Amino acid sequence: MLKKVRLSFPNLRTKTAAVKGGKEKFGANFLLDPNKPAHKKLMDQIAKAVEAAEMKEFGKVGHIKKTVQDPKRKCYRKGETFANQDTGEVYDGYAGMVVVSASADRRPTLFNRAKEEVDLEDIEDVFYGGCVVDAKVSFFCISDKDKGGNGLFATVEAIRSWEEGESFGRAPTSSDEFDDDDDDGMDGGSSADDDDDLLG
Repeated sequence: MLKKVRLSFPNLRTKTAAVKGGKEKFGANFLLDPNKPAHKKLMDQIAKAVEAAEMKEFGKVGHIKKTVQDPKRKCYRKGETFANQDTGEVYDGYAGMVVVSASADRRPTLFNRAKEEVDLEDIEDVFYGGCVVDAKVSFFCISDKDKGGNGLFATVEAIRSWEEGESFGRAPTSSDEFDDDDDDGMDGGSSADDDDDLLG
């Protein structure tokens, strides 16, 4: 269970394909901060889960790091490997993080903080990029060449909203921006460790 991690790129209401012509799935990214002790503990647990998945598929550990070069075939990797294809810029909030990308053929069971199931029409209001969630995920490896060869992937079974968080791409608002005069304040325009072995 991933506890109190940040949600990103949630695709939980309708299925979409990651690439043109690809299989449509539900999915999301979950961000962990290695500087947080609780997240560091989660990373240790993930490392053990990945080793178990490697043993099941390959009969040995460390095989993914040695044989998989394409980061898109590793569901657990450094945040810096997630970048805008057009600009090459690392996604907002990803630098310094580690990320679990998980998907599912069936919509994960979705709960609010009170552990009540979230209605379909409320999904995008409750689960948005930047909020804090708990997520139940499972790791597995594949080696079938017909499915693209070696890879590490994760499925997401359930997500619980834990608390609100700042949406990705939104700058923090200061109280200084609220003035007591009559000026509307509008601008004319905008101005321009050990886990490294697994993460690669």
